[in-house]
Amino acid sequence: MLQQLAAEEKLRADGGSGLKQIRADVDGPETYYVNGHSGGSVGAIHDHSNSQITIGQGEGQFVLNGVEFRTRHNDYALRMPTKSTSAYHVLSEIPYPQVPPEVTEKSTVQEQIEEMREWFKAWRDQNYKVRDYRPYFKPILCYLEGAWTTKTKEIEESFFSSRHALDADSWFDLQYRKRNYYFSRALQSITFHTDQRPLFVSLLKRKKDTINSYFNSPIFVLPDAVIFSLSNVVREMFLYVLTLHVCTPQMSRGARFTVVGPSDKRFTSTQYLDSMMREVPGKDNYAANITDNSFGMTFLDPTTPNNTALNVGYYHRRYKGEKADAMGLSYGRRGYSDPNVFMAETTQPGIAAMYLKQCSNKLCYESRKRMSYAIPLEVIYLTPLTSWNPYELIHVSDRDKNFVTNGGKRNGGFRNQTAFNGTFSGLYYRTPTEFFSGGEVGSSPADTVKGSVGVLDKNGTVRSLSASGIRIFLPNIPGVGVLRTRYPITPIHGESSGVWKELNALKDIVMKLSSNEKFLVEKVPRAPLPTTTAKPTTTTTRTTTRTSPSSTKSTTATAQQSSATSARPSTTRPVTLPKAYPIQPQLTLVLSTTSRNPPGEHSHSIELTKDEQERLQRGEIIGFITSQDNSHSHEVKVQFSDNRYHIVSCDARSPPCWDGHTSCLTSPTEYKCPAEETVSLTDLLTKATDA
Repeated sequence: MLQQLAAEEKLRADGGSGLKQIRADVDGPETYYVNGHSGGSVGAIHDHSNSQITIGQGEGQFVLNGVEFRTRHNDYALRMPTKSTSAYHVLSEIPYPQVPPEVTEKSTVQEQIEEMREWFKAWRDQNYKVRDYRPYFKPILCYLEGAWTTKTKEIEESFFSSRHALDADSWFDLQYRKRNYYFSRALQSITFHTDQRPLFVSLLKRKKDTINSYFNSPIFVLPDAVIFSLSNVVREMFLYVLTLHVCTPQMSRGARFTVVGPSDKRFTSTQYLDSMMREVPGKDNYAANITDNSFGMTFLDPTTPNNTALNVGYYHRRYKGEKADAMGLSYGRRGYSDPNVFMAETTQPGIAAMYLKQCSNKLCYESRKRMSYAIPLEVIYLTPLTSWNPYELIHVSDRDKNFVTNGGKRNGGFRNQTAFNGTFSGLYYRTPTEFFSGGEVGSSPADTVKGSVGVLDKNGTVRSLSASGIRIFLPNIPGVGVLRTRYPITPIHGESSGVWKELNALKDIVMKLSSNEKFLVEKVPRAPLPTTTAKPTTTTTRTTTRTSPSSTKSTTATAQQSSATSARPSTTRPVTLPKAYPIQPQLTLVLSTTSRNPPGEHSHSIELTKDEQERLQRGEIIGFITSQDNSHSHEVKVQFSDNRYHIVSCDARSPPCWDGHTSCLTSPTEYKCPAEETVSLTDLLTKATDA
């Protein structure tokens, strides 16, 4: 017990509660190429938008109040503690926002699509005067909860997931499997279906009896979070994430955000996040009403001026004492120096209790505390797409899913015999495909959504539909753009350490140099602005002559000066930086979207390093393997010509690929390909030579 206490105290001193590490799946020449708390995505988030209730999140290593643990592959469900009972872990479905009546009253689906786009535009602009979007775009707060549970004989799932479950028969079996994985680092499925939960041994009522408890960490949801403006969510600047997502970091899955309220200041006792977490109940659910009278003192609500007792059955991290302590402070926090942990007391007998004998004025009594801990994970905006059903599709329960798939014979094809026969929560395609333009944004191999599928409406007509579940980014909406709906706000364990605080301060100064120049010891020299524009004294032109297909190419660089002209031959082609694609530390290119079925609407992406960009712009052809989307990838060869990147070979054949991708490659901010797009390898080589 003392060793465990020492280990927990060291973790508390080294950092705060939060995410520590996600599973590493890539390598690189620099240490920051390997995943930390982020990588391809922060916290290993991904999309299962083909499901109505499943939120994609991979495995993670967390710290909660000094307890370090590792989760299984999460993929948590949108569930909330029930309001009808205080029973342990009884959950309810969250309420989803309805569709604006201005949309449903339209007589045709196309008119509904056009009207729905206007509502998304109003939400994007946060302009509720044009259309009051606020009742239909609802933020929810997802949080990770942890507590010591006394159910040690039978294994207990932290929370329900429609995709993953613990692969063990007992707590001992779970630990044995995990130790086997640590020993051999084999069996990748182990990382998905096991977790690592510490064992806690405590004395029972100051006697020699002991009680064992395991740390359990479910993920739940608070509906109707108090955020009503996207301005409350501010992107964090993590340098090693920026190096991997240099183009549009805010539109990257690797970005992390923080919640900043309109009244938050530099030094404050409570923040906007406190008001959000105060709405989250502990293990007694919404009926919780508990007062803390520890050490002869009642914990008071720090947000009220009239010394109201604090309901510690809800999550909080700040409290007010009835009198000042030895430091002269009457306001305290849960945790000595942990800025991230929120705590709640509970009366659940399944939560391990700590006993303490206290004496005051020769009167002694024994207090008992059962606690749980929590940190926020992400804010998700629910949109009307979850409830919108313009084709009035049949929706059945999960137990009747064979009605939709006919035992797997219906796979979402666009013929009457292969189209899905309605929807259920695991196949939730209800949004008309034409509502979007283009494919999924920033997809990863963990995603399960198809770009579009065929679904029969109530009249037996096949409709082309896109997923209606929760996405990180909605595909491009014509006239609106790409919109983000998931905002990770997970605190990071290391950020609370002294080293990280110093680095964050330095980062603020370096990345916001103009506004923080006063902190510099030596001022940055600034060049004086030119008063006149001088004509260049030297110009360089490059011409390439191609006499015949079989002749050799000669390149001549001619330098012209004011009074002399000289010619100098060159054996290598210098790199010319096009306006469209300057050399970047890393460049993401996206293949054209295809709607061919199978495999369904989708796209892929490739990543180009700085060296690969330079080689391509010198005229080389380089091979890449695309990202995995819709359960497949492609081997492509890429050529640079006409200031653009092109595919010249796809799976050892000329474009298009077998599933319809053309030779077009664009950046993630471009949504349409030029109208060239079936160009042969010979044509591209000819263009590159003539450039």
